Formats: sequence, structure tokens, C-alpha cells
Amino acid sequence: SVFECDEQQLGTIFGAYGCVEQIHILKNSDGQSKGAAFVTYSNVQEADTAIFTLHNRYRMLSNRAVQVSYAKNSPNISLYGTHNALEVHKGNPSNPLPDI
Repeated sequence: SVFECDEQQLGTIFGAYGCVEQIHILKNSDGQSKGAAFVTYSNVQEADTAIFTLHNRYRMLSNRAVQVSYAKNSPNISLYGTHNALEVHKGNPSNPLPDI
């Protein structure tokens, strides 16, 4: 699969921007990655740094630029994160807006 990337690899990439508390890779019924994951940081400043640095800039194994934004049900979201999520949704409507 072009989406083969494990939690350890994602932890290395996203851990450069803060304390990663949890990583959850979305998988289909066959256990194959869907090419999406949720990364939980310890605070919004770290999440914002990862979004600012990685969104549409970092390329994964499939050479696709990653889409990085707050999840729809993020309990904490910064003003920057809200603005970014709106921009991501405009460019890719399949990326849901956060509950703001």
C-alpha cells in the first residue's frame, strides 16, 4: 500500500514539534491504512507548530503533501487552528470542519 506508515514513523515526524500523546492510524476492514491518522499533542501551541510546519509542505511515502489540521472533535483549538481548518476545508471539502 502507498500509505504504509506506522505509529513509530509518525511519532518521529510529528514528535519534532512537541509532545505527542497519542497516534491513531485509520485502517480499513483489511487492516490497511486509509492514509489518515490522528495525532494528539499535549497543547495547542505544539499542534499549531506541526500544522504550520507540515501542512501541504511535508511529503509522505506516496509523495503526497500531508494535510494537517485540527480534528472535527478537538476539545481545544486555537484561533490559528480554526483559521487553518477553514482553509483546509475550502481546499478539500472532505476534510470536516472542527466543531467550533
